[in-house]
Order: sequence, then structure tokens, then C-alpha cells
Amino acid sequence: MKDGVSTGVQIRRLREQTGLSAAELAEVAGLAADVVRETESGNRDFETEEVFAIAEFLGISPLAIFEPDSLLGRLPVVPSTNGDGSSCAKVRRLLTSLAEFHHVLSLNGHHASIPSIIDKVPRRKSSSTWLNHANNLADWTAEQLSIANNGNIRLSDLAAAIERCLGIDVMVEAKGADAPLGASITDTEFPFIMVNADQPAPQALFVLAHELGHILSQDGCLLHIDINLRGFTDSERFANAFAATFLADYDLSRTLLSTRGTKPERRPPGLLADRCWRGMLDGHLSARPLAGLLDIDVDDLIDSIESVGSESMDVINGDYSAPLVLA
Repeated sequence: MKDGVSTGVQIRRLREQTGLSAAELAEVAGLAADVVRETESGNRDFETEEVFAIAEFLGISPLAIFEPDSLLGRLPVVPSTNGDGSSCAKVRRLLTSLAEFHHVLSLNGHHASIPSIIDKVPRRKSSSTWLNHANNLADWTAEQLSIANNGNIRLSDLAAAIERCLGIDVMVEAKGADAPLGASITDTEFPFIMVNADQPAPQALFVLAHELGHILSQDGCLLHIDINLRGFTDSERFANAFAATFLADYDLSRTLLSTRGTKPERRPPGLLADRCWRGMLDGHLSARPLAGLLDIDVDDLIDSIESVGSESMDVINGDYSAPLVLA
């Protein structure tokens, strides 16, 4: 562990962030409270099974315990209760697992390629209100993405432009009608947007712009999970204002009519899928994560790879919704 921080010390730090006592954490790990205290003090090593149980309860990746300075270590700690199986918890676990893929790929040289334009995102001026900043940032973003305006806008076009121009992964995944509308990881090491496909297409488009606003606002919150789009906080009001201004140049009534009664198509995160592909070919990652992202059977994926050859520049697209760019 970096900087000489022991596993026990890191677990104590995480526990204290949640306000949990050693006794409460001990109950989760199936240990005596005095054993947890001794381990946190560095006088005993945690067993692997204990670390996994603690990580599950704290709502984090086990790698966050072993790599406290990583993105996984920076993501917020949210303890579960009674084996929390809520829709929010499931979305949080999904984003954590995707961040784990990112972490493993980065360790093996397959880093996320973030365009330098991200470093030039306008910051809020001290004299500017949050509403003015949201409007200015939306105008700046529209200039960077340069999406053709023919009267309406498709979610697939916006998602592709966000990945291409800003290096932000976009995933559209069916999570259930009662699940959060969207979520995002805002850390510039691995910016990521998830949009729930189980909602009307026009609303999903607004959610995508809303989550983009969260990422570009750089408000210090590393993880957003939006159950709805109600503006209860300045952060949510900012994201809503950003999305409204960003989409203002498009005729949303026309978009509504053209997509009436439809839901957005599933879309795997193209940038992460491409990194998983490269990691798989290099032997750093199994085929299973990539098959999961593409929502296909592992054997079918392997057959597709064998049919084109590992050295081929062909794009595997088929029915996978979004092609991999094998450049």
C-alpha cells in the first residue's frame, strides 16, 4: 500500500468516514470488536474474506482498501443496510465495477485517453451566478461538440460526440422503470455517464445532458446518482439549467414527436469497451468483461474474434449497438 498505509489503517479511515464504530464493523465481518481494533492498529492482518465483507458493507471496491490513492479509493463510501439491494445500490455497484475495469486496465498500460480540451473547461468566475455559469458552460460545450442541427437531436449522436470530443464514456443500459434515471462519475481520470434506457427517449436525452453538466461543472462530487431530476440542491439545479441551455438550440418538440412512445436503444460505453478489447488481446483482461459490456455471450465474442483474427482491423459490430474502434 502506498505511503506505508496499512490495510487496517485504511479500513479505519473508511469506517470513520461513515461514523461507524469498530463494533458495528466487526459485526459485518463476523469478528470480535477487539479483534477489529487490534487489526486497525496494525497488530493483525485482515483475512481476504474479511476485506471483501467489509468492502461490500462500505459500498466500495476491495481495491479501494488496497489502493487508497486510486480512483476507487476516492469514490464515496456508502454503507449498505440489510444487504441493500435497492436500485440506487445496484447502480452504484455497476459504476464501481466499471471503475474497477478502468483501474485494472490502467495498471496494465491501457489508460483512458482524455482529450486536452477537458483541461480547458471554463470554471465559474467569482462574479458569476451559478445560472450564468451553467448557461456559459452549455454554450461552450455546444461549440466543442459541433453536432449538426437539423431541427432535432438524437441521443446516439450526442453520446457519440461526447465520447469523441470530450473522452467521456456514455453507457445506455436498461436498469428498470423504478431505477435512477442516470448517474455519473465526474473524476477526470475516468469520467463516465450512465443513462437508464427504461425511460422515454426525450427524457433520456435530457438526462444525458444533465449528467454531462455534472461532469463539466467540476463541483467536487465524484459520484452522482439521479433518482429524478428535481432541483433540490444547487448541483442539481445547475445540471438542469446546463441541460436546458445546451438543448435549447434543438427543436425538442420535434424530437418528442419523432421519438414518441420509444425508449433509447442500449449502448455500451465505446471508449471503455475499446480498452477492454485491447486489454483482452494483450492478456490483461478476460473476455467476460467485454462480453458483459456488449451484452453478448462470451463464446459468441470469442468466435467473432477468431473469425476476424486478432491482427485484423475489422470492426466487430453485428447487433452490438455501438462498434468498437480498433485503430
